[in-house]
Amino acid sequence: MRLIIFIVCVLTFWAFKGFENTVPGEEDTVIELGSEWVWPLIMFFVGAIAVSFIDHYIGTLERQNIRLVYLIGGAILMVGAIVLLNKAKAAHALVS
Repeated sequence: MRLIIFIVCVLTFWAFKGFENTVPGEEDTVIELGSEWVWPLIMFFVGAIAVSFIDHYIGTLERQNIRLVYLIGGAILMVGAIVLLNKAKAAHALVS
């Protein structure tokens, strides 16, 4: 089940065109984002791993699962990565 969640997260990143590191420039040119594309990619995949695979227990006597913290943090990372990537693409599209 967790692998399916991870695959859905990756497909969502693909649907938001996260794997495209280029933006169209002037007169049929293409501008690459470079390192501005790598950081949102890393953020998204760390968030996707946190949402889908991490299951963390704390405590010694009464163990409690804090998976909800990882779900919320992972979702924030994934949304932030998509926003950051779209912002970088928009900034490069305005420059050209």
